[in-house]
Amino acid sequence: MLHIVFGPDTFSSREYVRELVASLLPRDSIGDGVIRIEGKTATPTDILDACGQVSLFGAKPVVIVEGLLARFEPPKRSGGRSKTRRRRTLENTEWSDFALRVQAAVATADLILLDGALGATNELLAALRSKDNVRVFPLPSDEDLHTWIVERARKAGARIDDGAVRQLASQSQGDLWYLASELDKLSVYCQGRMITRQSVAELTAGMTTSNIFWLVDAIVEGRVKDAQRLLADMWQSGLSAGYVLTMVERQLRILAQALEVTGSKGEATLRDSEFARLQHFARTRALRQSRGMTHASVRAAFACVLAADRAIKTGTLDERVALDLLINDLLAVGRTDRVNPPPLTCDS
Repeated sequence: MLHIVFGPDTFSSREYVRELVASLLPRDSIGDGVIRIEGKTATPTDILDACGQVSLFGAKPVVIVEGLLARFEPPKRSGGRSKTRRRRTLENTEWSDFALRVQAAVATADLILLDGALGATNELLAALRSKDNVRVFPLPSDEDLHTWIVERARKAGARIDDGAVRQLASQSQGDLWYLASELDKLSVYCQGRMITRQSVAELTAGMTTSNIFWLVDAIVEGRVKDAQRLLADMWQSGLSAGYVLTMVERQLRILAQALEVTGSKGEATLRDSEFARLQHFARTRALRQSRGMTHASVRAAFACVLAADRAIKTGTLDERVALDLLINDLLAVGRTDRVNPPPLTCDS
């Protein structure tokens, strides 16, 4: 059978896939009975051949392909104008008859296509979907998020009061990965006691997500001492350099999208973006941050993050030194942009 699972709520979609796989395979074969394929580079032959493999456990093969459908998304808009890149199409390509061929393949296999947010005009999705084979996972509304937190705490064997629910919802910005992790830690920390706002503050004193926003605030506004202090706080709290780089890169993506909203005079062009999925207060903060930058400075900042990541992975710099230099580079980007906005690149 073909299962299509997608949506911006990547936490819930992956939980669903785990449960689906558990229902499709014998318990003792789950670890070895799943074939995973990288959808960004897969060919139709890769996927169909995997569906045709014979399982050693006597069950139908389960094939998970992640990121395939995203390849068939239309070009994103920039500054209110469409990019010149042509949209990938099924016609006259190796994918032209994939929908027909996959129908035969899934008669003897379970094929799971897993993706993030997809638009309504995705051509491959339209060719493959039916009313019975699609599960969509949108981001929870504010009300649903509060309900989700209470239910997740219950599953972790804990009770949580309204103040703690509101606090977690506020600092998470709807990130269920973050919330699940924090609730697991809080359930252990409280040891049967009610999770309160105070317990959330005690355990998450660093407030990592907010610190990333404040760090970007300090960088954009050129507050050197504040940026260095925030970085030191995050480092002392045990955060890895990889996590800091990932979060800074995510915030830069959001700032780039906020700049597109500002340039296009509205949010409609970014309906499926990370920016559009933020809570209202986070969108407002991103718009405020973006006023201190341009597209050129955001591109330069991305280059700085990439250079820092490369320096760490190649052993050129240790993690703390690379992060300190990154902050200085990002502050230089901000200063240059405020005074005179030429394109700026960061060399590794």
